[in-house]
Amino acid sequence: MKYELTDEIVECDGRKLHRIRALKDIVTSSGKIVKKGDLGGWIAYESNLSPCGNSWVDDNACVYDYAWIDDNAYVCDNAHVYGKSRVYDEAIIRDNAHVRGEAQVFDKARICDNAQISGIACVHGNAEVSGRAIVHGEAVVLDEARIFENSTVSDNACVYDNAQIYGNSKVYGEAEVYNQAEVYDNAELLGEACISDSSCYITIKGLGKSYENTTVFTTKNKNIAVKDNYYYYKTLSEFANQMEEIFGDSKYAKEYLTLVELAKIHFGIEEK
Repeated sequence: MKYELTDEIVECDGRKLHRIRALKDIVTSSGKIVKKGDLGGWIAYESNLSPCGNSWVDDNACVYDYAWIDDNAYVCDNAHVYGKSRVYDEAIIRDNAHVRGEAQVFDKARICDNAQISGIACVHGNAEVSGRAIVHGEAVVLDEARIFENSTVSDNACVYDNAQIYGNSKVYGEAEVYNQAEVYDNAELLGEACISDSSCYITIKGLGKSYENTTVFTTKNKNIAVKDNYYYYKTLSEFANQMEEIFGDSKYAKEYLTLVELAKIHFGIEEK
């Protein structure tokens, strides 16, 4: 056994947690050396932290419910890991980050700042989620991907390779973002979105009666889809027809139809 539960108790989310004390020297995946006798963070049960390996809960970090910290994983600062989530390999959860639900963070992934991982989402490889970013649902983030600022990745979306999601952008549905693609500002990618580089989508601000954000993007079946503030259109023609029906020959219709023509030129793809 590498640690023991002390009599020092704190209440967190209605649970009583015990501070832990190291029973041997531990070298964490962050490089910090925990000496025998050093106090660590807080756990509810011995089932929250593996008795083997170099995994450790440090500082004021809290691990509770059925959460499990294993291998060489490191949870520190004010981070919380709870629910049925798992953190293992050499993953690090720090700052004010929360990992909950049945989420898994492993390999050398990093969750930091105020980021939140939930649902049955997986973050692994050398991926990093930071800022106030949220990854939830069944989303997967891996390789060298970076999710940060106020962005959200959810549902069954997958972000991998060296892709970056940031700003106030949202990636969800069955969307895939990969290679060197960067998704930012207020871009909203969903459905069958397939983004291999930043030229695979356009975000236009200030269109229409409500000056909304409109994102036009390529899909897995080589169509061009559109997401405005309210609806998702699977093809450009569907979007164009709907705008004409709603706005007739008004200036708003002309704005949207000009966007359709711009998209056709930009992507160079004929719709099926």
